Amino acid sequence: MKKTGLYFSLGILIVVLFFYALFRRLDNDELEAIHTAWKILFDGQIYKDFFQNHNPFLYYLLAPVIKLFGETTRIIYVMRIMMFLMTLGIGYATYLLAKTITNKTVGLLSTIMLYSLPIIATKIIDIRPDTPMILCSMLAVAVWFVYLESKKPLALILSTILLSASFLFLQKAIFLIFFFGLVILYQRWQKKIVFREILVYGATFLILPSCYLTYLLYTNSLIDYINCAWLFNKHMVGWAPAFPTIQFAFLTNIPWWFMFFMGLYFSIKKPKLWSILFLTSVLTGVFYLVPYSYPQYLVPALPFATIIAAYGLYHITKQHKNWLIPMILLVSIPPTFTNYIRRVMLSPVSEQIEKINYILSITDKNDYVLDSEIGFEGFNLFRKDIDFLWIGILFSIPSFQKIKPYNYNVYEKIEEKRPKVIGILSITKIPAQCIDKNKNHVIEKYYKKSDQYNDILIRK
Repeated sequence: MKKTGLYFSLGILIVVLFFYALFRRLDNDELEAIHTAWKILFDGQIYKDFFQNHNPFLYYLLAPVIKLFGETTRIIYVMRIMMFLMTLGIGYATYLLAKTITNKTVGLLSTIMLYSLPIIATKIIDIRPDTPMILCSMLAVAVWFVYLESKKPLALILSTILLSASFLFLQKAIFLIFFFGLVILYQRWQKKIVFREILVYGATFLILPSCYLTYLLYTNSLIDYINCAWLFNKHMVGWAPAFPTIQFAFLTNIPWWFMFFMGLYFSIKKPKLWSILFLTSVLTGVFYLVPYSYPQYLVPALPFATIIAAYGLYHITKQHKNWLIPMILLVSIPPTFTNYIRRVMLSPVSEQIEKINYILSITDKNDYVLDSEIGFEGFNLFRKDIDFLWIGILFSIPSFQKIKPYNYNVYEKIEEKRPKVIGILSITKIPAQCIDKNKNHVIEKYYKKSDQYNDILIRK
């Protein structure tokens, strides 16, 4: 009965996640990811011919999907389902890690409680590099602990390859890599492993990054990669505080956090969980320290935190087994459905798809489009951009200018490229130095407002 109830709860959450994948409104980062994959196919070399400030593996993964299904909005659903499957993989990795360290019940509870966090449902299901990064890193950690139990060489090799792949999906994997490296060194101090195993792990880890470095050198794009993916992020202007994300995570599932704090108390007494406690603490600390504390920056810590919360729930109900199912239902179901109503039913993706299809219907493959990509206003998936810097001009121009001189005058670009469609925010929500008011006549002379969307201008 106990396991049946747990599987029932897990099944409900998986169904809800699937509906998130199909119907939740696209985040701006998702439009960026799809468009970057398209540009890799049709618009040059990443970092060298067009800007992108993330590592490239997600876009290499998505590009064949566009090639296979064509330039159609159907790929939004295909890619979202890909992310859904990766989310299931993250849940399995969390289960495997928790089961290996504790037991199967805690593993199952960990997966349920992971999926019950609204911050997980609203970010990890997105088409963004964070999702495959977390999948690879969680599998890497889980498989490593399996290796400690089995000592099978294949597990060691698989763990280190997955960990290096996580970095090639997203740079911020370096935080987990560094702190997980400390965990491995601690295990060496405990004499659970020998130095030769560390040497093999480290040497194998370097294979994938070395291959990509060789590619960058061969294509003469290493400096471009450093400028876009590292120096740009270092000099990015603005600030996003951590508190609103923490507040959202707490208020959307208060029972979960009660279990987490109880789990902290019980886990201190269980040495096997100390590594999980450590990774939870330091990855949460990183979230507070980075200047851009977006919700997705907290997500890498949550699978580990979920294991702590699940252990807390398990320990509380160990003496009162009849409490387990009601408590897991309390923790998982109400927050999930409340967030679903707010995030999906009140803000569906269908409206965005209609707008994207409208843009495709009034342009052809050779047309340029100037897309604002501010908030949920982005609409350009499969048309060329007017400039190397095409993502979030409001912050990307001043950030890039801290690396090297870069001139961007929006009206000059419009005169030169003659975009068929312009998002109004693209000429209003940009730095003042990017606007030459002496040339704003090009808008009045050559463009008219769309009869379907007030925030779009169409060339006459």
